[in-house]
Amino acid sequence: MPEVSRPRSKKQSSVDRRPQVETVHSNDDDDSSSDVEDEDGDILKSNNRAKHHTGVELPPISRKRPPEQIPMMRRFFPGTSVDTLKRTMDATTQYGTKGAVQGRTLRSQILSPNPILNIPRRQEDVATDTIYGSVPAVDDRSVAAQFFIGRTSHYRSLHPVGTSDASYVKTLMDNIRRFGAMNCIRSDNAQAQASKRVKDILRTFCINDRTSEPYRGNQNYAEHGWKDTKTKTQLVLDTKNAPSKCWLTAGQYVTTLQNHMAYESLGWRTPFEWLHGYTPDISALLQFEFYEPVYYQKYDAKFPQDSTECVGRFVGVSEYVGHGMTYKILTEDFAAHY
Repeated sequence: MPEVSRPRSKKQSSVDRRPQVETVHSNDDDDSSSDVEDEDGDILKSNNRAKHHTGVELPPISRKRPPEQIPMMRRFFPGTSVDTLKRTMDATTQYGTKGAVQGRTLRSQILSPNPILNIPRRQEDVATDTIYGSVPAVDDRSVAAQFFIGRTSHYRSLHPVGTSDASYVKTLMDNIRRFGAMNCIRSDNAQAQASKRVKDILRTFCINDRTSEPYRGNQNYAEHGWKDTKTKTQLVLDTKNAPSKCWLTAGQYVTTLQNHMAYESLGWRTPFEWLHGYTPDISALLQFEFYEPVYYQKYDAKFPQDSTECVGRFVGVSEYVGHGMTYKILTEDFAAHY
């Protein structure tokens, strides 16, 4: 049935309802935000770094279509009813843009104009906090680590960051790259976690942020999560007679265990399944106990004077090296080996 042509109101005359923003010229090294006016005279914030990453003047925001524009979107979904299309718009996001070039012309892009579309979305808030050990960690000599925990999934991760939280930006990007972009990142008032560089990353991936009040650690959910992980980590170190310098490997081992344990709040499913969408296999966790002596193969042994087997300690399961049954071994000279 041919579609009946209807007069279009002035409100429907344009598909793109974003405010028209004047281009603000500035130096490439200038990270500051500048004020621009939209067509109604309202003051808007234009961020140069966000424009560099996203191709748009304004920080990325939800690009939900107004209800009156949904019928016009039927040309992209042939044979779809307006009701189905409306529910589709409610069940999806529309963050992408064509890039800095307007109109129908498609140009090659050196930088991705829509980095937000290159990663999945993690539909929960994530809390983070920097924790410190009194002794350097055995594997990389770190005395600090960044702890992340999902508010809904309870999925935890522990990343070594060296001697301070100065590398928080890289750790945040690794967490987004591996687990997806969270809805909101919650942290304390640490300077590294509220820097301009962090703000630019959050704008690029359309992530909200919230911080707790100064000296109010009880408001940071990550501290509650780390309290539980820390207690279990100390229990592992004490019961397995492991040295204190194994605190980081023990903490990562405990987070792996907690990610594969069923929680009542998740309907007795695991945080791993909530985050990744499939049932995990825990066979690798049922082979050895933490700091248990094991034999591993020595690949650089010289025949015949060297033995092909060495004694080490089991300190965890590898998540990103080898196959599903690859283990992390601590050698006799306290070096990490897979």
